[in-house]
Amino acid sequence: MDLEAEVAEAEAPAVAGKESAKVKTQSANCGVRSKLMNHFISSMEQKITELINSEVGKKYDLVLSLREIEEIPVNDYGKLQELMRSGEAILRQYPSDISSPTFSIIATPAESTLFNTISPVLTILVPLAGIICSFIFSWWFLLLLLSPIIGIRFGKRIYLHALFNRSANSEKAFCFLFCSQLITLELPGHGIIWRKMSNQVE
Repeated sequence: MDLEAEVAEAEAPAVAGKESAKVKTQSANCGVRSKLMNHFISSMEQKITELINSEVGKKYDLVLSLREIEEIPVNDYGKLQELMRSGEAILRQYPSDISSPTFSIIATPAESTLFNTISPVLTILVPLAGIICSFIFSWWFLLLLLSPIIGIRFGKRIYLHALFNRSANSEKAFCFLFCSQLITLELPGHGIIWRKMSNQVE
């Protein structure tokens, strides 16, 4: 056995050990993220339950269980989750503006931070900086006036991610958002289903 082969053989256990440690670290990180998300969803569901049991919930006919939504033919949320994962059931945004009060309930701290910092920066501060820099340096900085388009799209993407992710992982969140006319559901053989009500949560 030559020197190179002996060195490789000697280093093999160390490399294997590093790979094993890396896998364990990644697994631990995933476990921590999962616990944090579960804790957040539990906290979010508590807020939703309190809201639905309040006068607001009665006024807008909000419910906590899928079985109480007569427009949807699927009564079991687990079955609905399977349909969403397979792509047979599709969540869509109801034609409405962004609901800031609702977003504050369903958004994770990270989503709230991104929505409340980066989006306003791109929408307000960057264009303002572009105007100032165009006078001082070059008119090319006026291209920064296009940043509000990026900021609006960025904010909308964060909002929709929160909307659809919570709907797909929490029955209470799904019912709350569906009854609030913020999401619709497309089912095979039924088309697009939405909550039929006269009032709408702001």
